[in-house]
Amino acid sequence: MSYLLSQIWICLLLTALVAGLAGWLLASGGKRKIKQLEEKWRTDLARAENERDYYAGEVKNLSAIAEEREEMEERFVAEKQSLENELDALQKGMKFSVDNSKQQEEKLTQKAQNLEEKNTSLTAKVEEEQQVFSQRIAELEASAELSKTQSEDYDQKILALQSELEEAHIKLADTTNRLTEAETSLDVAKSNLSVEPSNSGSSISSMASGIAAAGSAVVASSLLESDADDIGDNESLIDVNEEDYSIDVIEAIEETDSKRLNKLGIKTTVELLQKASGKEEISLLAKSLGKESWVVRSWASVADLLRVQSVDAVDAELLELAGIATVQSLSRANVDKLVESTKVIHRHVGKTTAAPNAQSVAIWIQNAAKLEPMLETNVDKI
Repeated sequence: MSYLLSQIWICLLLTALVAGLAGWLLASGGKRKIKQLEEKWRTDLARAENERDYYAGEVKNLSAIAEEREEMEERFVAEKQSLENELDALQKGMKFSVDNSKQQEEKLTQKAQNLEEKNTSLTAKVEEEQQVFSQRIAELEASAELSKTQSEDYDQKILALQSELEEAHIKLADTTNRLTEAETSLDVAKSNLSVEPSNSGSSISSMASGIAAAGSAVVASSLLESDADDIGDNESLIDVNEEDYSIDVIEAIEETDSKRLNKLGIKTTVELLQKASGKEEISLLAKSLGKESWVVRSWASVADLLRVQSVDAVDAELLELAGIATVQSLSRANVDKLVESTKVIHRHVGKTTAAPNAQSVAIWIQNAAKLEPMLETNVDKI
């Protein structure tokens, strides 16, 4: 029994020892934590006091701003009242001059209307004149290089013709020499045969006829050679049909473009009109050739105008530059206005030696009215 009690006391002592040790550990840890909390609270308190001082300063600033705002509002009200008073005074003063101002305004309005009518008429005239030039300036620029190339070709042709002319002169001189020799021989023959006039008359006459025929044959052969060359040069350009020509007669179509058109099956002006009869067809053909639509439209216009009797390629291009895009528009044209337009274009372009006169233009208009349309009327807007 005593042993059991001793064991119980020992357990109690050990328990008390452990509890004391744990209490001591807990007490020391709690003091440290309390100290840390006190330091944190002091820091927070100092920060809060700083913030309190800051916001107190802000409140003072806001109060000062509020006072300034009230002063500004009072000043604004006073100035507003002063301005309203001045405005009332001005309105009262303006009432006396309202009637006079209205009368002057009516007079000025009438003058302005008159000036506007004159300005409108002048503007219409200027736009009408500028319309031709504004639509053709790009075409003139585009044809400038082509004209230069054509001029070089013409120079070469002129040189060739001059060479042929010199050869013809040489042949003519040779023929003249032969005729002179023949006449000399004839005179000698006459003198030798004067003894027998009855028998020799027919011989002399036949001899002279033969010599003259020989000379004439030489001259004729030289002229025919020249004409044959000219005909050979033109055979490739003009078709047997009066309304259908080779596309090469259109000077604006270059050699490369002509070859491309031939590949597309377009070799004559009628075939060109069939493939470019409207805006959509012209646009598709232009894309196929890599050209602008207005360029192909100008080709088609020249081809359409070539259908008119007595209009050649140069005349057709001159009419196209003057704003005539189709046969229909030519048939509706005014003779005097068209003559004036062609004169203006001729002065700037100089495609022909002389601008067409009123009689020629009137004949073109009459002939155009007899033809059926092959181009749509809206192509002139391209």
